Amino acid sequence: LASRLRTLHLQGNGLSGQIPESLSDLTNLTELLLQDNELTGNIPTSLGMLTNLNMLLLSYNPISGPIPQEFRWLKRLSKLFLHGTQLT
Repeated sequence: LASRLRTLHLQGNGLSGQIPESLSDLTNLTELLLQDNELTGNIPTSLGMLTNLNMLLLSYNPISGPIPQEFRWLKRLSKLFLHGTQLT
């Protein structure tokens, strides 16, 4: 079932902790919406393996660190929202 998942919308759910590395297992994911939560730490570099992703919304989370260089592999990514974070 998880391998067929295309959209994951979890915005505004009060999620906390780090973004799980295991999200990279959802290889057919096209939309990952995690904005407006309490997610912390760095963006996992493994998200760069989600090559079908066209929308990634991480805004309004206290995540920090650099934007992973692996995001250069996200050729289909057309919407990347990172405002309201502490990314460098």
